[in-house]
Amino acid sequence: MATEDHDFAEINHFNLFGKKYTWESEQKGAVGRFSTEDMEQLLTELPEAYPIFEEAYRNSKNLADATRAITHELFGAYGLVSIDGDHAGLKKRCCGDRERTDRAAIE
Repeated sequence: MATEDHDFAEINHFNLFGKKYTWESEQKGAVGRFSTEDMEQLLTELPEAYPIFEEAYRNSKNLADATRAITHELFGAYGLVSIDGDHAGLKKRCCGDRERTDRAAIE
């Protein structure tokens, strides 16, 4: 998942049945960290109920968690594995102390 991505304009909209729906938010930074609290208006604008999406966006603390919930609901039975590149533990385990590594490369 590209949870560290900062390009909100790429992911804040979708087209459904010929109509464009847009998530309006003033949040800044990595989009995976965005709170989903301000998606309520967008969910109420949809022409019909989509329980998988509604549950994910209403019950998740951020976009990364909501996306993971949706993809696991849709594809989990097929053995889907999600990796969140913005997960602090994953970064530390894979990259270690980046500052120390960068400093050593300069010296």
